[in-house]
Amino acid sequence: MEAPQWLVCKYDSFKKLRRKIFCVILFLMKKNVLKSLLALGLLVSGFLGFAQEYDVLKDAPAEVKERIAKADEFIAQKQYASANGALGLDDNEYIIYKRTELYTQYFVQSLMHQMFVIKNLEKNEDLLDLRLNFTGDAAMTMYNVEEVIDNFQSEHGKKPILNLALGNFYYDVSQRYGDQWLISFDELRKLAKVNYNKAEEAGLYDNYSLFAMGSIEINDKEWAKAENHFATLVKVENENASAWYNLALTLMYQGRYEEAREYIKKSIKFETNEDWKIDEYLLWSDSYLYKDDVDGAIKVLNEGKKKLKNNLNVTFELGKIYFVYKYDYAKAEKEFITAVKSEPRVVSDVLALIAQTQDWENYIKFIEKAKKLHSKDDEYQGYVGYMAAQGYLIKGDFESAKKELDNAENKLKKAEVYEDYEETFVEMRELCAEQGK
Repeated sequence: MEAPQWLVCKYDSFKKLRRKIFCVILFLMKKNVLKSLLALGLLVSGFLGFAQEYDVLKDAPAEVKERIAKADEFIAQKQYASANGALGLDDNEYIIYKRTELYTQYFVQSLMHQMFVIKNLEKNEDLLDLRLNFTGDAAMTMYNVEEVIDNFQSEHGKKPILNLALGNFYYDVSQRYGDQWLISFDELRKLAKVNYNKAEEAGLYDNYSLFAMGSIEINDKEWAKAENHFATLVKVENENASAWYNLALTLMYQGRYEEAREYIKKSIKFETNEDWKIDEYLLWSDSYLYKDDVDGAIKVLNEGKKKLKNNLNVTFELGKIYFVYKYDYAKAEKEFITAVKSEPRVVSDVLALIAQTQDWENYIKFIEKAKKLHSKDDEYQGYVGYMAAQGYLIKGDFESAKKELDNAENKLKKAEVYEDYEETFVEMRELCAEQGK
């Protein structure tokens, strides 16, 4: 029997399994000592002509370099207002480039990225915390990057370093505002790309632009170009786990799975965020699955389970592999139950997966075990009963379906979420009445 359209509907309140997909980003965006420096040399040979050690300020006047160096000292001390003062007037294109970075990366509050609150932080203050808890009692400074650059170039002519500044600005706005800015996300991304290309034609780039350009190219499915940008970035920023991850990602999309694995390992080595490490282990396992090496994928995920504190996603993925590739329900069920114990809302994803295969015997079998978990969580118990009723309906066991519906309705009402399900309950009860005669 085909599953009805309402089968496996999910709580709106249920968390999705966190499978990090890089900013708008297709797989994920992220951050070893290279096993082979030769391998990296081959990888980046003939690429954009970027130097390994590159100073974007190399052509700036000495006095301008001094001002920027002083600003950087203040930035390192979280004295952002003082850094702004150290830059002085916007009398040079490199100053504008640096001030654009200062305002867009170190603001406390931004209004459409045209007005900013910039302040010196106390030792115990954190920039991200201040952004989240901004009281609005600080003065805002107008700094319209587009207008500043347009006015400067009208007087002094086109400057490639300002293309780099604009590229960074448009990309930053796209990530922070999406489609909620003055122009759309897609337009912002196109403008970033145009300006980055102009800057690169002049031999100008920085770490931010390398990452941003690579990210844009991943979204545009320009795998080889993205590979070049991330390969350059890891040469100048060797411990950037996100760069290593995205470099591996570009190779995955090009079918170079064995190469990708070496870079995923580097990403794991330098990663400090446990949640992102989960993504890295998942991508590492995918590099085996795409080569039909199921045992290799299982080995990676088992390693991840041992090394990661919060391995919910790894556990769920392992269960999926046992279920889909190995057809070993017993091993899959063990992983699924472990995942649901950790996070009750994962039960929704497990049931969706089993239902897709129309394996209704194991669907019901899993539900019976899932019922024994989280006994005091009325919403969970109600949802599991609701899903059990669907399974029994499909199996043609209408008496069991009605019993599950009664129990589920009671639990969902206690949890004060029954109204989200009421329409479907009516439909299911009608089916029980019609088919159960």
